[in-house]
Amino acid sequence: MKDFELSGGARQSPDGFSNSQRKGKAYLTWDYKNPYAEKERDKMAERRIDYIFVTRRDGPFSRIRSSRVVFDSPEGEVWPSDHFGVLTEFSNG
Repeated sequence: MKDFELSGGARQSPDGFSNSQRKGKAYLTWDYKNPYAEKERDKMAERRIDYIFVTRRDGPFSRIRSSRVVFDSPEGEVWPSDHFGVLTEFSNG
């Protein structure tokens, strides 16, 4: 596990890790629709703060089937976190 500080929608880190999100519209994982994020509005702008990075592109990681935001709505009145998660599904080609 490793944390990266990327800016400007970067798709690859200096270490060769690639962002699993397919090209297209970047999604927010820190979004003011979440009341926990809304409380921090004066400290942090809405943006994407969560990524899944991959280095291997063979075997079970040879093809990215999908990548999407998860936990982006409450269950009843309870939000699971102050930011949303990311789920990436892989396949063998």
